[in-house]
Amino acid sequence: MSYARTQHPNAVLTPEGRRRLVGCVLDRGWSVEATAERFQVDAKTVRKWRDRFMAEGEAGLFDRSSRPHRCPNRTGADKRAEVLRLRRERRWGADHIGHETGLAASTVQSILRSAGLGRLDRGDRATKEPVWRYQRDQPGELIHVDVKKIAAIPNGAAGEATAAATTRPKAIAEPATATSTPPSTTGLAWRTRRFKTTNAPTPPLRSGHEPPPGSRSKGSPVSG
Repeated sequence: MSYARTQHPNAVLTPEGRRRLVGCVLDRGWSVEATAERFQVDAKTVRKWRDRFMAEGEAGLFDRSSRPHRCPNRTGADKRAEVLRLRRERRWGADHIGHETGLAASTVQSILRSAGLGRLDRGDRATKEPVWRYQRDQPGELIHVDVKKIAAIPNGAAGEATAAATTRPKAIAEPATATSTPPSTTGLAWRTRRFKTTNAPTPPLRSGHEPPPGSRSKGSPVSG
């Protein structure tokens, strides 16, 4: 398995560069010192890659894992399971879990990060289950439409209208005429995240004392 790190394109000792370095020694017969001067590396580096290529072939030119073969102080499986259980059930942070389990907060955070639970927003806050997201194949396949009607607002600033009504006598206070804002309809394309908002015209609002069209007042005769 390759553990090659990300290197910039002009690096000298990429796996391909190491192959050229080894080729200068084994194929062209260059000395170790001449090859080290050519690639601007130490002679010990040339010997290392030469010996690894002769022992392992092409696979020896890739970086090896620096992970130790054994770790006596590794947290036990039962402790790790307890940390993950508290995270999923209680939604506690690393400090709180560490206090309950007797582990260092850094150790708890490392366990959570390796299990993909390093952040509290990884999962639904209500059900504590992983969030399953989906994606549509074609643009416009799923469109969300929202209609919202804003309440009537008096002409002028609301604060001025309220102040005028409270300072003047009720008998001479003129009722403010209300205007309505047409409902806005917003369509949002799920895949492209593009939206369009339109306003539909609506009739002006009536005052509170005016009966709606087509209705009759109490006690009015009914036409035969």
